[in-house]
Amino acid sequence: MEIDNYGRNPQFRQLQEECTELATAVSHYIKARDGAERELIEELAEVCIYVQQAIEMLQCRSEFLDAVDAKINRLAERLEGSPV
Repeated sequence: MEIDNYGRNPQFRQLQEECTELATAVSHYIKARDGAERELIEELAEVCIYVQQAIEMLQCRSEFLDAVDAKINRLAERLEGSPV
């Protein structure tokens, strides 16, 4: 596992870098640049990998899943109250 090889701080810096690259890929996708969809998919995959590693490093899987559930529930409540 990369965490054991590289350490925590380098992995968190890599997560930070990948999130920045994802933001750029989203911008390219919105602008409909050639190859932007593939770039976006690749960056989403990278971010997912590093998010999973961050969850492991923080040993917070349960708290993370609870936070995801809370965010999804809040979004659902907002959507229920929004006009169609």
